[in-house]
Amino acid sequence: MQLGRVIGRVRAVVKDPKYEALRLVVMVPLDEHLEPAGDAFVAADPYAAGMGQVVYWESSLEARFAAPDPLTALDAAVVGLVDRVGSCSLDG
Repeated sequence: MQLGRVIGRVRAVVKDPKYEALRLVVMVPLDEHLEPAGDAFVAADPYAAGMGQVVYWESSLEARFAAPDPLTALDAAVVGLVDRVGSCSLDG
């Protein structure tokens, strides 16, 4: 699971029926300091994240479970919305 920020939306005039129920967003991956950590990409968004929203996302096989039909081919998908990011210590 990785953090990302929604920076745009994708509007499609025609979609394959498997993708009709899926909203597509443009997002950028984030590092542990919530700074951009890579190139922007398109992801499925079943949670209707808002512009600028920090989300967590999955790629590969796990991304497919965000679709109504888990056999839908997806490279990346939002799997949750982030309310806040705090720090924790693993030192006990």
